[in-house]
Amino acid sequence: MSLVELAREKAKESYPMKMIESGGVRYFSLEKMNELGLRHLFSSVDVNLKVGGRSEDPRLHKDWQAFIDLMPKDYTEYYFMYQKHTDLSLAVDEEGMGEKVGLGRRVMESDGLMTSRSDFMLSSSFADCAPLLFFDPKKRVQANVHSGWRGTLADIGGNTVDKLLAEYGVDPKDLYVAIGPHIGFEDFEVDEDVALLFSEKYPELKGLVKRKGHTPEDLALNKYLVNLNYCILYNLLRKGIPAEQIISVNRSTLAHPEDFHSYRRDKEDFGLMMVLSRIYP
Repeated sequence: MSLVELAREKAKESYPMKMIESGGVRYFSLEKMNELGLRHLFSSVDVNLKVGGRSEDPRLHKDWQAFIDLMPKDYTEYYFMYQKHTDLSLAVDEEGMGEKVGLGRRVMESDGLMTSRSDFMLSSSFADCAPLLFFDPKKRVQANVHSGWRGTLADIGGNTVDKLLAEYGVDPKDLYVAIGPHIGFEDFEVDEDVALLFSEKYPELKGLVKRKGHTPEDLALNKYLVNLNYCILYNLLRKGIPAEQIISVNRSTLAHPEDFHSYRRDKEDFGLMMVLSRIYP
């Protein structure tokens, strides 16, 4: 089976999320990553963890603290990102990097963080973009990545694999990757210009982009759908990560308002979720 065919088949799979409830608030995790030693939690629609313009909001501080308190409490540094939809992932193995914001330290101009420090906790924010968790249980290295459509187009997932190799000597064959909930194929509607960016960069991925609708009225709108999950999987597979070590939730944030925030669905009222991750026994 070719990598394209393998990615297409993997894109049909879905890995179940385990729900954890605390104080009437739901969170989610992936058992396989926990078993390997990457402790992590995804927040849900039950809380809005959007920091922008709210860093002094007591409600944000309370919800954020409650979220963090569910993780092992003996961390020495907590890093998150000022996400700009780039293809950049940075190593954070020193204390005091970035700027102090809220309960952690924000690293600028990056959409991925990686560390070998088991006492460091990482996080990224997402609504419709794809959160990616990387973990090498042999070298004990992790990465927490935000892959929006621009980052996916620019292959931030594959770039992160390259950076893990360069910084820590990680062998892709030892990596496990989780693709968290994000906007689904049938929900990610784009104009022709964005559709062309994907079809021209990834011409080998048949079915990555399709015209939306069937009726003359639908087709007149000239809208397209893009399968971000398929693209992310293909980019990870071609870096040499074994297919059985990539797990995808494959659950659309837009289509499940009962569980997830969605920028596309909620417009100016959108909230943000976070995924925390930490290497832990």
